[in-house]
Amino acid sequence: MSLPDFQHSREFLPTAQVARAGPVAELPRAPSALAEVPLPGGMSATLRDLARFGQLLAAGGRSASGEQVLSAWWLPDTLTGDPGSRAAFAASPTDTRMPGGMYRNMCWIPYPDPAVLLCLGIYGQMVYVDTAAGVLSVKLSSWPAPQDPAMLSATLRAFGAITEYLAADGQRGPA
Repeated sequence: MSLPDFQHSREFLPTAQVARAGPVAELPRAPSALAEVPLPGGMSATLRDLARFGQLLAAGGRSASGEQVLSAWWLPDTLTGDPGSRAAFAASPTDTRMPGGMYRNMCWIPYPDPAVLLCLGIYGQMVYVDTAAGVLSVKLSSWPAPQDPAMLSATLRAFGAITEYLAADGQRGPA
């Protein structure tokens, strides 16, 4: 795929939108002997940056200033997918502990009800957005293994319990 094609693809969209939302802080960098910053994949962000990205998702793609940063189609498409999205996910041999869930547009939808959206990183990093409850949770961590389905499942249960408590107590954020 050419660079111009990639820049207009769905894979590039979240990366470009994070840049438009703007980082909160400069991150420390450790350049190599060739003065390059090694980055094997993903993105480098502070907890606050991840929370701002999650808030962008929770706000329907609008930044804190009100600018529509994500295309209007992106969030509904991510949450609902297409008829084959859940079937393909269910057929995967990977242990996701997300029965009825799916992976779409670089996000995880862990349940059949398309209200919760996850952005998962290596070693347990997570952005959790419950669009129905208006609750956003962010977790930095350092699990012993890059992915751990049991720890992910426990984290989802914890975030679900926190969301339930906040929603019952009326302490919701803007949706």
